[in-house]
Amino acid sequence: LPLGDSGQVYLGGEGEGIGAFSQNKDLAWKYLESTYLNKEGQLLPAEIVGSIPSRLDTAGHETVTSNELLKPFAESIAKYGANYPSPAVPAKSVADVQLLMGQTWSSVLGGQQKADDAAKSTIGNLSDQLQK
Repeated sequence: LPLGDSGQVYLGGEGEGIGAFSQNKDLAWKYLESTYLNKEGQLLPAEIVGSIPSRLDTAGHETVTSNELLKPFAESIAKYGANYPSPAVPAKSVADVQLLMGQTWSSVLGGQQKADDAAKSTIGNLSDQLQK
């Protein structure tokens, strides 16, 4: 997406979590700590399948900078990267905002809404979400 003069880049990807009814919560947490929440764990997918690491502290690692396909993305993240979610979104509203954005995006791609109309209604709905 265009950055503009003050824009930032958020990496897309998967949201990770541990289900409320999980029978192996401790094991699931260890997995998340050793992969998604760990610098070395983030480098494994870059080495194995060429995935872009989602941690800023991996952008300058040789695994990334030596890969001609990953290097431009890493440079963008190093220069414009931002934490997600934005501090402007209250923690209790993150899931609602994600749902709103996903539904809006899907409605435009699916032809149920025109992009201009979706953008206008989404701005109003986002304002409501951020004030919760």
